[in-house]
Amino acid sequence: MKNTIRGQNEFLIFSAAETVSSAVQKMGRYGIETATIKGSHERFLIKKFLEIASKMGLGSNPVWQFTFGRISYKKREKRDKGFLKKISDYFPEFKKILPFLLDSKERVFLVGGSVRDIILSIPPKEIDVMIEGDALKFAKEMAKITGGNIKNTHPTFGTATIEVQGIRMDLARARKDFYPSPCSDPVIKWAKAEEDPIRRDFTVNALIFDLKNALLIDVTNGLEDIEKKLITPITPISFYEDPTRLQRGIRLAVRLGFELSEDFLVQVEGVKKNLFMEKLPRERLFAEDKLILEEEKPSLIIKECIKLGVFPNIFPFIPPPSQKAMEEMDRA
Repeated sequence: MKNTIRGQNEFLIFSAAETVSSAVQKMGRYGIETATIKGSHERFLIKKFLEIASKMGLGSNPVWQFTFGRISYKKREKRDKGFLKKISDYFPEFKKILPFLLDSKERVFLVGGSVRDIILSIPPKEIDVMIEGDALKFAKEMAKITGGNIKNTHPTFGTATIEVQGIRMDLARARKDFYPSPCSDPVIKWAKAEEDPIRRDFTVNALIFDLKNALLIDVTNGLEDIEKKLITPITPISFYEDPTRLQRGIRLAVRLGFELSEDFLVQVEGVKKNLFMEKLPRERLFAEDKLILEEEKPSLIIKECIKLGVFPNIFPFIPPPSQKAMEEMDRA
């Protein structure tokens, strides 16, 4: 390890094998928030995420597993008055729901895959809504006023699913997540809307649209990654928190025709080294596997899993299928 000075920014340079705990200690000693590793000065170690990794029990892991291509994100806002029309084009009955959403005293946002798909001119399958307030109470009021039916609720996570005017809507309260250990359920803390995207899986799924102000808000460079056609995890600890994001990312990349970013590939290697997929509850693993097989071209996803060397981790009880078997999957 050595110090280099660049203007007013001081960087520590670690070997790739330095442990997370050691790096956190040294960065704290020098009062430095960002470091790099030897031979990879375009990738960074961010102290706050190394500290989280250490608290998750990953202090003895080598720091290369937590390098990241971005030091921070810059919030971008874009007014888009045509966004609501695009939603109504895909869901004509949405116009009947919109007055309730706009008249609510809560801040209401469209989020997640539905925002991504509308930007990409892909018909979304459902509408994801985030509330800066009690989403369960919001769902009950919405059902009462619009005649909708609440399908399920999860009070711990502040989520509810409601069907209104034939439209399925997933409602969620804005929150921050903390994972005590890899593969665990998160500890929930309610948050402001602009803080919520950081807990999500990929930058392209973290865009939020402020309904009342017709404002598209990007706090994780999601628009840039959509333009570049990249699937990028939001933080360098994303897959350690929830390894099923690996499956979802590959599935999403194949479906959209996107590439997996370098940040994605680094975390894939880390997950493989730590055997995190093997620590997942089987029902969680198999639920994601089922979604892979339900895609239009599951063979392409399986080929990508084989290419990345994660097929045995994702499908632990079966050998890689033959080309003929994969063709039959696509026809099923």
